[in-house]
Amino acid sequence: MRVKDVIRAPKSGIEWGKWRQEKMPASAFPLKKGKRKSYMLPASWRWRIVKFDALSCSFRVLIAYRPDLEEFKALLGLDQSGDTTVLIDLAYHGSHPGWHAHSWCAPFERAVSGVMRYPGLRRIPAGRRRHRATQYVSGGGQMNDAYALQIIVERFNIAEAPGPLFSNNLQGGGT
Repeated sequence: MRVKDVIRAPKSGIEWGKWRQEKMPASAFPLKKGKRKSYMLPASWRWRIVKFDALSCSFRVLIAYRPDLEEFKALLGLDQSGDTTVLIDLAYHGSHPGWHAHSWCAPFERAVSGVMRYPGLRRIPAGRRRHRATQYVSGGGQMNDAYALQIIVERFNIAEAPGPLFSNNLQGGGT
């Protein structure tokens, strides 16, 4: 099984979590082989965990952004016995333009669980290559909860939208 199979597969058991702006607890995104035993964000980040099942496996997505900076992160992880295998790290950094991803492109069996970065993760597009998507938020504006959620719904093919969130202005302008 590969990342593209997960993205294409129908999702079930979707738990949307809720938006938070507080220090992220260790239980939100466990990475047991890392120094801190989890991926953690300080209270300056706005974040949410979305969980779903696909292809007889459980997955979690951490969606996070900094409201005061042009910083975005979406981590797609495979849940395995209380640990997480990071399969995709979709990111935008205000310090350098361009949406990019660090992705595991081989079958999951060879991926390393419990750490954020490991050999074999591929940056797409490569660091010095041309980036097609360079604008942080379509049409300008600022990142907001609805737009951040729309990004992962579209990129990770999570068909069920959680109701009224998508009636908000997705071009930015509020949280």
